Amino acid sequence: MTAPGVRWAGPLPIDIKGFTNLLMSNVVDPGRSGMTLGSRSYAIVSDSYLNFSSRLGYHFSRLDAYASEEINNNYINFDFRGGAADPLRRMRRARVIARILELSNFSVTSENDNVLATVRKIPMPEILHLLTEIGRLMGAVRNADVTFINDDNVDEFVEAFIAGDSSPALRFSEKRSN
Repeated sequence: MTAPGVRWAGPLPIDIKGFTNLLMSNVVDPGRSGMTLGSRSYAIVSDSYLNFSSRLGYHFSRLDAYASEEINNNYINFDFRGGAADPLRRMRRARVIARILELSNFSVTSENDNVLATVRKIPMPEILHLLTEIGRLMGAVRNADVTFINDDNVDEFVEAFIAGDSSPALRFSEKRSN
């Protein structure tokens, strides 16, 4: 989560339609009225175990992992869902997350804006590397749902992230301003 280039604060680029959808979905969606924006995050950490539940904005993620010398005990479970944008943009973000995790050899299931991913029985150094990548991914997709104005953005985001860019959503604003 502290990887170079990860941005945990500040606005991301958003188009007028995305901004309007964001405002309207928060005004007229009765399900959101009971949701708390940016609730607390919780972590349980030991030398071999991590459970991190995070609520950033209107999305929720849960990371549960065990890393030890005993390969048969090692696993990562990751769950990501929700967001403030309209359903189509949230689903695009879910596709981004699912593709990136699949490319990292996770078993992934996805429905609407909910992504569940798991990897099991891999060596501890791989588990630790994947945890670093998930931290980077969590920072990269923060609020990125509002930037996905079309399906091409999904592919661009995945390619940029895999190439090492920890803030691919910023590329979209640069393209729009040129």
